[in-house]
Amino acid sequence: MAPGRCPHSVRRAAIVPTVMALMCAVVFAMGGLSACSPGEGDDFDAAGPYAAQFRQEYERAKSDYVREVLADGKVDVQELQDAQQHMVSCMEERGYVLFYDVDRYGLSNQTMDMSHGPWDNFTAAEQEEALAAERTCEDAWMGGIGSLYHMVRVNPNDEDWSGLIAACLVRHGLAPEGFTGQDWDDLIGQNATYYDTSTMDPNQPPPNQEPSAPMVLPGGHDMSEPEARKCRIVPLQ
Repeated sequence: MAPGRCPHSVRRAAIVPTVMALMCAVVFAMGGLSACSPGEGDDFDAAGPYAAQFRQEYERAKSDYVREVLADGKVDVQELQDAQQHMVSCMEERGYVLFYDVDRYGLSNQTMDMSHGPWDNFTAAEQEEALAAERTCEDAWMGGIGSLYHMVRVNPNDEDWSGLIAACLVRHGLAPEGFTGQDWDDLIGQNATYYDTSTMDPNQPPPNQEPSAPMVLPGGHDMSEPEARKCRIVPLQ
């Protein structure tokens, strides 16, 4: 579930067994979800800044449901919510409780119930089983719907992301006039933390990748300030 432009997130958590197990199987049996790929003469018809991205996700889609939503190059809020509800039902049939909430920026987040303990307490087999269930439901009901909805919502004209962040920081008085997208990229590069992944223990969590010191903008403002964080996520608001 893209760079800086896709705020849609998935937070792994615990498994909640349920007794329902028929809905998705019935839908597949009825032929409502096809695994075939689109070919010549498909129904895709989209224009605009994200036409190429919609085309790519349309061609990657593994179900007729996802292709139908993406075919016109638009995802409205009702289509997103419908896909989310299908995801909730599909995961429930496989024994998992999934829900969606909206964060302070108006962006939707997907979460699995954490009431039965942290994800790290699960065995590798249990984790893979949960991820396999999620992949199955994603293929059937979500595909690129969620990510494209959020990409268009936060950056409708597909403008340079770094430039939008820089303009937002200037607009809110957090960076000086003349601060540009390139200045932002340079600042991020100077504060990046790099790790040699070849020496990491795959059974251990990755190190904290937050900068060890606060990231300070020209002029002295800290990037952890609420308005600065907002500029990084929804710079047009």
